[in-house]
Amino acid sequence: MVRNKPNLVLVGFMGAGKTAVGREVAARLGRAFVDLDQVIADRAGLGIPEIFARYGEAHFRVLEAEIAREVALGTGQVIATGGGTIANPETLTALRRTGVIIWLAPPLDLLLRRILTSHSARPLASLGPVGLRKLYAERERFYRLADYRVTPAEDELIADTADKIVAVLDPDRPTFEVTTPTACYPFRLSRDFTFPELTGFQPGRAILVTDSTVGALYADQVSELLGGAGWQVTPVVLPAGEKTKTLANAEVIWRTGFDVGLDRHGLIVALGGGVIGDLAGFAAATYMRGTGFLIIPTTLLAMVDSSIGGKVAINHERGKNLIGAFYHPRAVLAPLNTLASLDERNLAAGWAEVVKSALIGDAAYFHQLSANLPSLTEASTLAEAVFRSALVKRDLVNQDQFESGVRKHLNLGHTLAHALEQATGYDHLLHGEAVAIGLVFAAMVAEKLGLADEPLTGRVARLLAYYQLPTKWPDGVTTEEVLAPVSLDKKNQGGRITLILPAAPGRVFETNVTLGEFTRLVEQFRGELA
Repeated sequence: MVRNKPNLVLVGFMGAGKTAVGREVAARLGRAFVDLDQVIADRAGLGIPEIFARYGEAHFRVLEAEIAREVALGTGQVIATGGGTIANPETLTALRRTGVIIWLAPPLDLLLRRILTSHSARPLASLGPVGLRKLYAERERFYRLADYRVTPAEDELIADTADKIVAVLDPDRPTFEVTTPTACYPFRLSRDFTFPELTGFQPGRAILVTDSTVGALYADQVSELLGGAGWQVTPVVLPAGEKTKTLANAEVIWRTGFDVGLDRHGLIVALGGGVIGDLAGFAAATYMRGTGFLIIPTTLLAMVDSSIGGKVAINHERGKNLIGAFYHPRAVLAPLNTLASLDERNLAAGWAEVVKSALIGDAAYFHQLSANLPSLTEASTLAEAVFRSALVKRDLVNQDQFESGVRKHLNLGHTLAHALEQATGYDHLLHGEAVAIGLVFAAMVAEKLGLADEPLTGRVARLLAYYQLPTKWPDGVTTEEVLAPVSLDKKNQGGRITLILPAAPGRVFETNVTLGEFTRLVEQFRGELA
């Protein structure tokens, strides 16, 4: 899985302690230590300051990228990178292919004190405090692409920081944690239904909510798993499909809870895709003002997106997800083997959310997907897709729990997508298919409004089409049919339509247009891509 790659790669700003900590970690793990800057200096026959002074930073970066890709081909290494190494997407991709990427992230003020009082020759230290803060802000978005983040305390010993890094690699730990001001819970990516987290829950009564399709495959196995951990399990099996997300079906779950004596210390378990997760989560949030909630996502779309972040809801006749809450699960336990049971269409639908996540916050992965066009079904490809996409969402949720700021970026493509789903009666387009169309629309709008840094519409459309996803306006849907649900979109403010648009891979932004402007943009989209 993610943590058993042959190398460990430390990234972070200058002064983070990558070399000192890296040596200690290498000694603990019995691995070779590689200081990338030292390899570059040895190869050039000059120190790093001399390379900068004689040839300039651009020359250094070319040399750094070349040597980093060579080093990444080795195995059994702990690699300490330079402060700007992973700002090159191709270099990051090469290092990630064979290495677990860990961001060593001391507080910025501590970094500045170290840099400005150090006797080490650092070519960029001459930027001074203001320039260094600006440089850090430019590089931070690349550091956030790391698999894991370790934050040393101010007076922390090197050995203690090394302990934290070694602990991250422990396979008994969750893949990562979602941490917000009101919740902290594990996300576990597993090959199968092996979840040690269940032994940490105080058992009681549990309701297992699933649909008829998933239930036939996995309900007995999960019931046995929960039973083995001491839970008394009652299943609730509902019809499959978006039309299941109703108040009436939430009532079915509530009534079952009352019938079996489920209390606030019990557990409602969602076993299925995004529909079941949303519905079961809404029922858990409202049952006795909140009972325990556990998500076992079984679709690619649910693993990479809807299972993380605590957004739960049911649909209303006026629009999708209009009745809901923010309510976090106690854990998200994702068994990758369930993806093998998905048909091609449902698997492809999940890839729309993968592409969306890469566009939002992982430029290197977007470029990697576009260049390599990986298989839809290969196990290692799926594991990376889930992990990389889930990290993007986790990072935004950790920063903005209640969707008042950067978390809105996760709605890229969704303004039009939700409207198309409603206009087609929730039985023509899968959610991921609607998102695919919405992503192409968002890229086109960014270009039409002159807000895109580079042309993206064609690139996004080609990548989505490779995954057998629709990229054009669906037949039989009029512009008028999408305007009513769009006008009720939860992101809107002051009567204007809020759109999340891509400026470039890894950078999105929020803008607002009038309903009339939105209508004209839809008409352009329909005409150009018909």
